[in-house]
Amino acid sequence: MPASYHIDVRTGVVFTLFEGHVTNEELLGHEQRLAADPDFRPTMSHVLDTRGVTSVSVTALGVRLVATPSMFAPGSRRAIISSDANRPDGYGHVSMFQTLRKQSGEDIKIFSTAEDAHRWLGLE
Repeated sequence: MPASYHIDVRTGVVFTLFEGHVTNEELLGHEQRLAADPDFRPTMSHVLDTRGVTSVSVTALGVRLVATPSMFAPGSRRAIISSDANRPDGYGHVSMFQTLRKQSGEDIKIFSTAEDAHRWLGLE
C-alpha cells in the first residue's frame, strides 16, 4: 500500500509514509482512513514522509481535494519530508499542497531530512 500511517497518541503526532506509486485514489483513501481512526485528533501535528515515492499519478484536483479543507485544526503543525526537489513530478505536488495549506494559515514546512522535521516539531 503506497500510504500508511501511525498515530503516536503520547506525542500527539501522526506519522504518514508514502511509498511507491501514489495516485489520487490513494491520497483520498489515506485521508478517509485517518479521519475515521479513533485515535486521530485534529489538534495533532503531522509528519508526511514522501521520500519513498517512486512515481505519482496525482492531478492538481487530487491535491486540492486533500488540501482543502484541512482535517487538522488551526495550530497543528505539518512537516513534509521530501528528497525530491530535483524531481518535478513529485516535488510539484508537495509544493502545491504546501501552498494551498499556507493560504489557509496552516503552519507547514518542507524538509529534506526526518531529523530536521522532527526537530521543528519538538520531537528531538
